[in-house]
Amino acid sequence: CRVQSLMRRMVGGTTADGCNYPSLVSITSYGFTVCNGVYSNGAIIVPDSCAGYMEYFNAYSGGDMTITAGDGTSTVIAKDDISAGISSVTANGDGTSTVTLSTDFTGGCVTNVEVYDPATHSVADVAASCRVVSYGGTSDVPEPLPGQPSETPLVSNPTLDCCDQLLPQLSTQVIGGDLSAAAGTYTCTATDAAMCAGDLGAPVYCTDDNTGADVLVGMVVNSGCLAGETFVSLDLTGGSLTGFS
Repeated sequence: CRVQSLMRRMVGGTTADGCNYPSLVSITSYGFTVCNGVYSNGAIIVPDSCAGYMEYFNAYSGGDMTITAGDGTSTVIAKDDISAGISSVTANGDGTSTVTLSTDFTGGCVTNVEVYDPATHSVADVAASCRVVSYGGTSDVPEPLPGQPSETPLVSNPTLDCCDQLLPQLSTQVIGGDLSAAAGTYTCTATDAAMCAGDLGAPVYCTDDNTGADVLVGMVVNSGCLAGETFVSLDLTGGSLTGFS
């Protein structure tokens, strides 16, 4: 098990149509993807640590911060002026934060995310088809640049001993916050592709068999950047869908 350097992206995924995942957003600064998130009512939902990353990169990266939706629609936050582009940051108590934008997205296919709710979603209906979507490269080499949306399906029965090694490292791999001390539930899962450390916040969607909607069940928080290796995800199902499979 290992944790790769910041900025490296998903390797081995397949190119995704951004409008197939209209709630997906990426946060980039100075040509690098800081993290991924999802759109909801004029705001983006990101892991708590990503909110800290955004402040760090806005102050020290040397460039503006751009929040881009899957279809290419974007809004820009000027360097050293994050307060002008973000009106508030609120911790949700589940390991995610809601970052409210001063300037909302306009046009395009941007749509509010549908988050897993045990009152309306059945585990049996969403457990069969789950995947990770991220602004990652699709080449054989991890890429530091935003690239375009890529996706990869989850595989069942991850290697849990690897997960046990990754979980304690959450507190040492975050510039903007300590994930081990954050609210939220974590689970371990895997893909045939390589999820890398730069895929922070990449949403895990499962398709609801009844409605056909892609339901957000988790967000990537740590990984080893090796194809097929376990990665750690924030579990937004409250443990209802352990391993998302």
